[in-house]
Amino acid sequence: MPSIEKHARISKQRTGQPYQEIHAWVDDPAHKDERHDITKIPDTF
Repeated sequence: MPSIEKHARISKQRTGQPYQEIHAWVDDPAHKDERHDITKIPDTF
């Protein structure tokens, strides 16, 4: 998994915005496993 900084760089290249806060939220160590669990993504998403 890339670092938050790398995620932010990629986002900036793709969208013009780094979205640092979103990447930090998703990668928060206390919730990272749950937030990265692909089986919990709704079918309608």
